[in-house]
Amino acid sequence: MAFGTFVPTVPKGSIGAALGLVGAVIMPHNLYLHSSLVLTRSVGIDDLDKMKEAVIYNNIESSISLFISFVISTMVIATFAVY
Repeated sequence: MAFGTFVPTVPKGSIGAALGLVGAVIMPHNLYLHSSLVLTRSVGIDDLDKMKEAVIYNNIESSISLFISFVISTMVIATFAVY
């Protein structure tokens, strides 16, 4: 699994399953997470310090969520991997 992480290959005939897996696992997460992160923040645009602070916290929250999503996606892909 570690080798496949750094040297990815797609076995012959499985490109459709790979694209479906990417679309089913990654895309809904990105749409839901990033829209909710942006829409739930009410930060006044006139205060530059509050804007910078909001961007920092948004980056931290997004990074943690994307890392958790990466771990879950890796588990799903490893479960359906056919060698």
